[in-house]
Amino acid sequence: MKHRYSKNGEVSCPILPDTRIEEVSAINIEILASSGQVLSTMFRHLS
Repeated sequence: MKHRYSKNGEVSCPILPDTRIEEVSAINIEILASSGQVLSTMFRHLS
């Protein structure tokens, strides 16, 4: 089983290609950003 090393020296996932990992991280960032917007709007309504 071959592990690919990223520029940081960290071992990337051997199963998924690097592009898939980047897509998933981008999706997670979008989810976090949208949930943060929802939380901020909820706090505005509460205050």
